[in-house]
Amino acid sequence: MSAGRKHGNGLKRKHNASVKAVREKTKARIIENERRKREKENQNKERQLHLLNELLDQGGLAQTKEDLEKLRNEPNALQKLKIQLRFRKCYMNAKDIRLTGNFRTLFDRLCSHLDVEFDGDLFEPSRKDTEESSETESEEENKIDFETT
Repeated sequence: MSAGRKHGNGLKRKHNASVKAVREKTKARIIENERRKREKENQNKERQLHLLNELLDQGGLAQTKEDLEKLRNEPNALQKLKIQLRFRKCYMNAKDIRLTGNFRTLFDRLCSHLDVEFDGDLFEPSRKDTEESSETESEEENKIDFETT
């Protein structure tokens, strides 16, 4: 019994020291995670402020059909369109907006997000589209001629 009492105090101190080390390590991990979270929030706020400044520099948020037509005809329209979409994604929590694709795809996404519809096609067909359509028309004419003879 007396031997147990002698060794018990030493074991108790070791146990308390190991518990204290675990608590300190956990506390340090929590502090580090909070620091990283604050840093990330600060970066997001800086990014949002930069985005807001870019949007204001280009003339504000496009909300109407006229704004979209004006945006489409401006120089650097693709960059300005991406800024509009990023703003909506960041500030308006429109998570479904993707920023990849060509100008027409992005423009269509912005129009659908704003629930704006345009009469007819806003974009002139490319040379490739017109060539393909003329080829298909001539093929259809050939089929008709072949079938009638």
